[in-house]
Amino acid sequence: MTNSLENIDLKKLLPTALKNDTFTVALADALNTQLKDALQRTDIVDPKKTIPAHLLDFVAYENHVDFYEPSLPEVVKRELIAKSDYLHEIKGTPAAVEELITTIFGEGLVEEWFDYDGLPYHFRVVTNNDEVTNERAHSFIKALNTVKNRRSVLDNVIIRQTEHMGNYFGGVVHIGENILIK
Repeated sequence: MTNSLENIDLKKLLPTALKNDTFTVALADALNTQLKDALQRTDIVDPKKTIPAHLLDFVAYENHVDFYEPSLPEVVKRELIAKSDYLHEIKGTPAAVEELITTIFGEGLVEEWFDYDGLPYHFRVVTNNDEVTNERAHSFIKALNTVKNRRSVLDNVIIRQTEHMGNYFGGVVHIGENILIK
């Protein structure tokens, strides 16, 4: 039989000297009953399973999600919680910044200083997501400071938008006489 919270017996954990004490044995029995009662009424939050929305803030705090904000959309909160361990492993790298971009913006990339003739250790972020707002960009910049390398400097966040429009051509032909009067 494996030890788990469901089948634990505190009397078995008592030292030999206390196993003969009736008060201690009665206390262990009472605690066994209380623990089993509490366990039946308690939901254990497993991060691998779907976490109820009202517990996301607590789970994020427990997982040390550095750039978590309660105002973020629920989908983003869940993704940040799921990726928190991975982001802690790659902190300080361009990969961490790109992971943060895809989590908050949905898509985007990091352009290093040598890609756009910037100053050394500078970079910029480019995204094509047209749903990005100023508020989300500001929350991204705030979160960025928790994953980027300390010496790196963000120059700007570029939000590129492409519009798909039809091409139209118009033309006019005018035929007439020119009369010159002097």
